[in-house]
Amino acid sequence: MRRRKSERQGFELKLEQEFPFMQQKEITDEQWEKGGYSTYDAYGCCVGEGWYDLLRGLCLDITKAYEAANEPVGIVVSQVKEKFGTLRFYCYPVGHNPGCFAFDFIGSGSLRRSPGETDLHRGISKIVRKWEEASGRTCENCGAAAETRTDIGWIKTYCDSCYADVKASRKASAQRKKEREENPELVEAEQKAEMEEKRKQTLTTEDVDGMTDADYLTIPAGVKYIDEAVFDAFSRLKGFRVDKANTTFTAIDEVLFEETQHDNGVRRHLLRYPADKDQDSVSYNIPNGVTSIGSDAFKGCTNVVSVTIPKTVEGVSWGTFSDSGIQSILVDPENRDFTSIDGVLFSKYGTELHAYPPKKELLTRRYNIPEEVNEVWHYAFRNVHNLTSIHIPGNVGFLGNDAFEGCINLIEVDLLKRRFNDNRRVFYKCPRLKYICVHKYEDTSSVGNSIYTNEWVLFDGPVTYTKYPKDGEKIEWVVHRLMRYPEALEQDSYVIPQGITNILEYAFSGQNHLKSITLPASITEIGEGAFERCRVDLVLHCHEDTYAHEYAKSNNMDFELI
Repeated sequence: MRRRKSERQGFELKLEQEFPFMQQKEITDEQWEKGGYSTYDAYGCCVGEGWYDLLRGLCLDITKAYEAANEPVGIVVSQVKEKFGTLRFYCYPVGHNPGCFAFDFIGSGSLRRSPGETDLHRGISKIVRKWEEASGRTCENCGAAAETRTDIGWIKTYCDSCYADVKASRKASAQRKKEREENPELVEAEQKAEMEEKRKQTLTTEDVDGMTDADYLTIPAGVKYIDEAVFDAFSRLKGFRVDKANTTFTAIDEVLFEETQHDNGVRRHLLRYPADKDQDSVSYNIPNGVTSIGSDAFKGCTNVVSVTIPKTVEGVSWGTFSDSGIQSILVDPENRDFTSIDGVLFSKYGTELHAYPPKKELLTRRYNIPEEVNEVWHYAFRNVHNLTSIHIPGNVGFLGNDAFEGCINLIEVDLLKRRFNDNRRVFYKCPRLKYICVHKYEDTSSVGNSIYTNEWVLFDGPVTYTKYPKDGEKIEWVVHRLMRYPEALEQDSYVIPQGITNILEYAFSGQNHLKSITLPASITEIGEGAFERCRVDLVLHCHEDTYAHEYAKSNNMDFELI
């Protein structure tokens, strides 16, 4: 994965500040998906800090060469890395990307392309090679005089001291591995010790027993972890307070955050907003500097009607807003990862729908997912009660697990014909869902068009899969899946069509109208919870000695043989 600016090493930032041509461009989601970015922009300087002075000297010489030619610096840095123990600095004149920069060989040097055809560019090439050669005599770790080492598992340039440290570390690691293999009880003892130490650092319900009626929860100094059950026990807090000596958690305006220290500063995670912090409806602006938001961060916050995500947030967990009174999710326009469209949270370029506000108000109570969306994330519509109808466009190829869980007033879903990913609990706990309609989708490229409905029941297939074993002939098999039977569809009995091979997880979950279901002999797999929350007197009709027959017997379900 590409690195964010906040994840860059300290010496990289110093180089960027001193030399403009060393500034790494931010890569957008669209560029990351389609390509068209340099390795340097994606990963930065992939070398140790000991080569900082070398890189600075190289950049100074390049700057002086351009000054001597009375020209502005006009190079693009494509990659900075270590290879075979020495520095590689690949660059080219603006507008003249050669594509291939070098052919490197172990112990026999490197064939390099000149970064240009002018005397200036040939001079730049000589400057680069001079400093690259100097790296072979400079410790990548600390910058001291060094030599290339080839007996430590890889080729690296280290000074005597760093080389000795690496050798000792490798020896200790090998010895440790041998001891653990020979003494499994040692491993068990270590694991127990680690668990005990973590227990001491974890705040549990036992630690706060008898305090659940309190309005405020104080996090003690030594706590590094908080059991999720603590938040459930203190579900109606007015605020969090954190001991000043605690190095893991902090409270800002009585909202709880978790902090982790990185080389380039603190990364701050919004952990929990107190459910009863506000007596009136409020809009909450997440503080600038917060980098991520946790799942259930706003659980039970019925008075928070609007949340604004700052430019620094890079990650939002699944289900963050699901159990709240939030009507609108807004995003700072400078945020590089997310955007808000009509109060709904999307990825920056609108291709991923991350979260629909659970209490968003619509005049029509119907929502049309935008046509450019190709992914609907896990729990994206979880516990949205204001929608009765949803349109899913044909570009959507990824439908997250529980994407529509708890949409208790959803009656109708219409989709364009396409195949989804393998997902869990399609339209789970939608008790009023009665109609699933699949329309024809004209684009037959990429994922394929295999979902359809028959009498409002959602199917997928048939799809042929192929496997090529290392020895033996290829194996082909056909999968034809029943994905979802609407919970509110009113009929006493249902006959699953012949040829269906799979019943997906929770496919009939919550169906209280059906008294009998007939399963064909073609069924080879029934997913977890397929008949969860169905009528207690439901009878499965199946053929003797089939998968369905064995399933009914092993799950203690009433059945009759056909």
